[in-house]
Amino acid sequence: MDKRTGKGRQKIEIKFSESKEARLVTFSKRKKDDSQRDHVDVGKSNVFGAFEDHRKEAQVLDEKEKDQILSQAR
Repeated sequence: MDKRTGKGRQKIEIKFSESKEARLVTFSKRKKDDSQRDHVDVGKSNVFGAFEDHRKEAQVLDEKEKDQILSQAR
């Protein structure tokens, strides 16, 4: 068996940073990470939404063509 010697995941205490430069660096990294994560999620949902829209449009066009063919056959 593998014995683990570490303490595992632990809660990190959040401390106020007195240095303005350190705060700016921390928040700019956090903002950059959040915006990258949001951009990836939005990109995927937009692609799936676009495919769904195209599928619906194609389905409507197919139904119109079928109706035209049936009306011409009568």
